[in-house]
Amino acid sequence: MHQNPIEQVGISNGYGFRVFKRTYGISPQKYLSKLKINEAKKLLVKPQYSINDISNSLGYTNLANFSRQFKRWCNLSPNQWKKSIHKSKRGNVRI
Repeated sequence: MHQNPIEQVGISNGYGFRVFKRTYGISPQKYLSKLKINEAKKLLVKPQYSINDISNSLGYTNLANFSRQFKRWCNLSPNQWKKSIHKSKRGNVRI
C-alpha cells in the first residue's frame, strides 16, 4: 500500500499539516494550488503549448476540470486569460 509523504517520515498527518501550515502560512492544498496557478500562467504565455497540453502537464485528465479550476483561480477561462496577456503585451510594444 502506498503511504503519503508525511507518513513516510514517521509523523501523523495532523502534525505534518500543522507544521506545513506554520512554516508556509497556508495549507498544503493551497500551496499546491498556487504552484499550479503559477505554472499554468507561465505555460499559457508560450504559444507552443495548447491549453490541453497545459492541462495534462498539471495532472488534469479532463480539460473541462482544468478550465473550471483556472476560472476559480483567476476569474477568467484559460483562453480568456491567454488572450488578455497577448493583448496587453501588444499594447506595451513600442514601434
